[in-house]
Amino acid sequence: MIPTRKQWKSWSLPSKLTAIGTFVGLLSFGFYLIEKVHHHFKDFPSRADDSEVSLIVEFQNYTDNEILLYGRGDVFYWFPGGGRYQSAAFEVISFGGDSTFTNLSIMKQSKVRGIVKLLPKDIARGYLNQGHMSLSLLFKGDNGLQKMSPNVGFSNSNIHDGYIPVLFDDEESK
Repeated sequence: MIPTRKQWKSWSLPSKLTAIGTFVGLLSFGFYLIEKVHHHFKDFPSRADDSEVSLIVEFQNYTDNEILLYGRGDVFYWFPGGGRYQSAAFEVISFGGDSTFTNLSIMKQSKVRGIVKLLPKDIARGYLNQGHMSLSLLFKGDNGLQKMSPNVGFSNSNIHDGYIPVLFDDEESK
């Protein structure tokens, strides 16, 4: 397939350029395939990525009233540039160290932390692996209460090293 030195010297200039062009084309096509295969397997979820995605939320009630929230709500995954989002669900799996509850009761003038599990886990894990999304949580409660958490970056470092604050003040309780 590769010509000998004697054959190469006997070829005309157009034949040599055609051979060089063919070699460069095959080489670039090979690099393209390597990049595509690498990119495909880099984003391919592994068994280790099958775990649930959970966040710590700190509820801060600065009102003189008890706040009652439901144990499930909506999560909004915001695409870069704002405006576009996808919604999904979450459920609170631990609240103040308790995992046996249906609704959340936040006493007046208090702070309490909870753990929120994002549902479905494959969507949450996929967006977390992308690393360029942000998210916010919508909590709902008694008497039509709705409270959106601040929009935070959705990355491994953010969800493992911090918490999402959800603040209730006197203006919202009226």
